[in-house]
Amino acid sequence: FASGPGPKVCASLTLTLANSSGVQTQSAMFLGLKATDLPSGDGGHLLVVPTSVIMLPLPPTGIGLRLCVPCDGAMCGLAVSLQNWQVDPGASQGVSFTQGLKLVLGS
Repeated sequence: FASGPGPKVCASLTLTLANSSGVQTQSAMFLGLKATDLPSGDGGHLLVVPTSVIMLPLPPTGIGLRLCVPCDGAMCGLAVSLQNWQVDPGASQGVSFTQGLKLVLGS
């Protein structure tokens, strides 16, 4: 995962997600408000306590996801953690995990 400049309320944000396999694959984006470090049965670590999981098809070249941050001043300072899991036949257990990304919303 990568993001553009620091996310701000009332603005858009683009998240860039690379594809580790280089072929069309399935992925799951984990979103949450709390970080963790839990070993998975797939040889990786889940770094987010997910409140939402979004399944995404992932093109061979990756994808840019444009998100809009709501106009709510109460969200300033809110930390959001994200991580992506991808089906990757070249990975040791057939899946790969991103390093995770923490975004802190600003004004």
